[in-house]
Amino acid sequence: METAHCLPIPKGKPNLGTAVALMDTGLDSKVKGVVRFVQVDDSTCVVDGTLDGLLPGKYGVYLHEFGDISAGCNSCGDILGKSLNKPVGEIGEITSTAGRAEFRVTNNNFKVWDIIGRSCVLHDQAQLTDNRLLCGIVARSAGLFQNTKRICACDGVPVWDERDTPVAGPSRKSKI
Repeated sequence: METAHCLPIPKGKPNLGTAVALMDTGLDSKVKGVVRFVQVDDSTCVVDGTLDGLLPGKYGVYLHEFGDISAGCNSCGDILGKSLNKPVGEIGEITSTAGRAEFRVTNNNFKVWDIIGRSCVLHDQAQLTDNRLLCGIVARSAGLFQNTKRICACDGVPVWDERDTPVAGPSRKSKI
């Protein structure tokens, strides 16, 4: 920049990292969601999610080894750090009521930059086998108000309005 006679002046605080996983079954299903990851300091990651179309019950949210969804959620590998007493990839248990589950947790087991390219998987806690319901690849994303783009330009719902808007159905319309 200096060779172009421009003097860079850094402003603001740098983003430590944000990521998102668009959760889907890979099938024609109304069960969908989004999970966001924000590294707020060197040791704390805030994980925030909204999942729609679920039956009432308890579910577990986990990070898995691979970001491979070529065979649906079954190709995501094991839970990250599964051999440990508390797996690194354990995000938490959530409860769905009235078809929706919303959660926000803090996690000190992983950092955003270490999970990019892995997968986030929702497990049905009531089933012992074949309990992987939804999955999505963890991808880098812009931080809060750093990008005006949308998750899905097809319906016009901004990423910032996702929390208050069902992922599927007739009420999924842009408020603009």
